[in-house]
Parts: sequence; structure tokens; C-alpha cells
Amino acid sequence: MKRVIFAGLLSLCVFLNNIACAAITTKPATAVNQFTAVVVKGAPVDANFSTGVSAAGVGIIDNTIIVAGGTNFKDNVAGKIGEQRYFKDIYGAVLKGNAKKLKWIKLNEFAEPLAYSANVVANNALYLIGGSNSSGDKAGFIEIKFVNGALVKDTISYLPVLVTKAGGAAVGDYAYVVGGFQNGKPSNDMYRINLKAIKKGWQKVASYPEDARIQPVVTSQKDASGKVKLYMWGGYLPKQGKYAPIPSCGGYKYDPDKNSWSPLGAPLNKEEQRVYLGGGCLAPVGEDKIVAFGGADFENLLVELNGKDEKYYQHEPSWYKFNQEAYSFDTKTNKWQLLGTNPSFAKINAGVAVNGNTVYSLWGEIKPGITTNLSVRADF
Repeated sequence: MKRVIFAGLLSLCVFLNNIACAAITTKPATAVNQFTAVVVKGAPVDANFSTGVSAAGVGIIDNTIIVAGGTNFKDNVAGKIGEQRYFKDIYGAVLKGNAKKLKWIKLNEFAEPLAYSANVVANNALYLIGGSNSSGDKAGFIEIKFVNGALVKDTISYLPVLVTKAGGAAVGDYAYVVGGFQNGKPSNDMYRINLKAIKKGWQKVASYPEDARIQPVVTSQKDASGKVKLYMWGGYLPKQGKYAPIPSCGGYKYDPDKNSWSPLGAPLNKEEQRVYLGGGCLAPVGEDKIVAFGGADFENLLVELNGKDEKYYQHEPSWYKFNQEAYSFDTKTNKWQLLGTNPSFAKINAGVAVNGNTVYSLWGEIKPGITTNLSVRADF
């Protein structure tokens, strides 16, 4: 969706967007931690993975965490992000109770490296939608699953557009991919495919309103009606010519039955400021909750997107103020609640894996361009 914005009105548009987010957001109550979180060690012995990766395809199938592909950056020196590397390896780690270390085993590999796909877990399989590598953006729809104890992967369909840095979720029999770059441009469009009728291909459904969003966080959960809906928060519109970038803090809910979107508020932190969730972890918990933690800081993200600060990448991780707080969204009341704080949550582009009320934040970046081989297991 294209928007024409006059330069003189841009600041006003951003201001109104932020006001709108705050206007439909419930102030969170002060809270002690309503979760437990522990650091989980372990990374593949492969030298390229020893420092962790970000933007991988991640999910849990057959009690095994799968990490497929991903990216990291080589030789980050002199305050500049180093050469970006993409990977094609697919690793798995069997879940064993509350272990504080994961043992990773290589299970398969892609034909070419891949990162920044939209990831969906359904029918005991992990689906990777689109993505990109050094050669460009992709349109593949990859299914990863165990067959007779062996992990197999197969490209089972192709999107009608190239997609990367989009969000994905499953609702009923359908896998959805929304936003991101589509054919190289920021997009509001969403597509879905019936997982029980793959040959029918992808169907374009209602686009979400307002600004396009790169790297939104997306999940699905039941709402007050008892039916599963798709939820999206965060994401940013990059700088477009003379127009400034716009991070989005508010969210939207998509109703498949009505093929329509409705607005949702963003959480507020302890200082009663809206929280940007883009780049963080978003996951369904229980029957009517969505938890969110991690992600970039709104103001610092604006600095990065504007690209005018030559020293931006020279700071220590704490300077970037990645989100350390965890929030819970009640899908019956559409209200946010602050659950508590943990410094280990302060990452972006970590892999998200959900096992009941347990959410894993796998590796990711502790500052732009610097990955970590430490993960977090949070029990909500």
C-alpha cells in the first residue's frame, strides 16, 4: 500500500501514530516478575555458529528445537558492522526437562543459505516462508519435519512475490505471511496458503492499514470469541527518499472470517512510555495470552534507520536499550500487563520457540551486528 506524505506533515503523522498507540493502551500495573527465566548455554561446534546466529528459522517439532539457517556478522571492528554471512545448516536440540544447556546436532542443510524467513509451526512441522541471503530475496515455502526419525526438508510451494523480513503465523489450516519486503519494497500485503491443499497455492487476503512494516512480530491466539485470530505488533517503515523512517508501536488483529483488521494498543513500560516490540519475541501462552519480550528501543532504532550517526555501532550493548521487560496481552480484554524484567531478554532477531507455557529466545543479537551464543528459557 502506497501512502503520499508531504514533508511538512511527516512529523505530525508520526506524532498522531504514537498518540493513537497510547490512546488504546491500558497502563500496566507495577509487577514483580511473574515468570521464571534462565540462561541456556550451547551452540553448534561449527566455528561459524560458535558465536550464535540471528534471524534463523526456528520452531519445536517432535520435542526438538530446530534452528535452520540464519545469519551473523564477521569481524565487527572499528564500530562498523562486519561482513554479513548466511548459513544453510539445519541443527536440532532435543528438549530434556529443564536442562540449562542444549546439545546441538546437525540434521540437514538447505541447498543455499537462508535467513529472515517468516516462520510457522503447524501439524508438527516447521514452515519457512521466503527469506533472503547474499544473492537476494526468496519466494520459497519450505517444510521441515521428521520422517521415520530423519529430518527432511522440501520446498513445497512458491509465493507469488519475493518476501523477506516478514511475519508469519498459522490460523486453522492456513499459514500466513504478512508485511516485510515484497518484491523489494515495503509492503502491507498478506498471503495465506491452505496447508491441507498446498496445490491450490497462495491467496492474497486483506492488507493491514497504515504504514508498511518490516520485521513485525506476528503470532496467533484465541480471542474473546474463542476463535483463533492473527496478531501483529511492531515493525518499521524504512526511510523513503526524503521521508523519515517510521517505527510502529501499535498492533493489529486479523479476523480470517471477516477478512479484516482491527487496531490494538502497545504495552507501556514503567515510565508509561509505549514499547516498540519489533525485533523481539512474541508467543502465545495458554488459551488467551500472548507474551512479548526483547526487541529494539524505539528512539535508538530511529537513529539507526536515519543513518546519520557515524558512531552508532561503536557503543556497548547496554547503550542500545534493547527491551528487558516481559509483557502479557490478554486477548479477551485486549489489555497489556507488565510481567517483570530480565536483562537476558535484551536481544533482537532471536529465534522464538514455544513449548506450552515455555518460550525459548534462541541466540540473536545483543547489539546491532553482534550475536550471542546464549539463549533464554522463560516459563510463564
